[in-house]
Amino acid sequence: MKKKKKKKKKKKKKKKKKKKKKNHRSRSGQERSHRINSPNPMPNPNVILINRTPHPPPRVPKYPT
Repeated sequence: MKKKKKKKKKKKKKKKKKKKKKNHRSRSGQERSHRINSPNPMPNPNVILINRTPHPPPRVPKYPT
């Protein structure tokens, strides 16, 4: 009796992931800090500012020595 030939399995091709395009240029660290520390960083109210936290009051000792 003749032996049956085994069929080779076809390898599935991997789909390439599409890279997302940036629609605005990234800002440098210095530029970012200037924007954060300026009085009117962005006129747009919908953009939430990064690391803009209200500063705590200065620490004053209760009992001056």
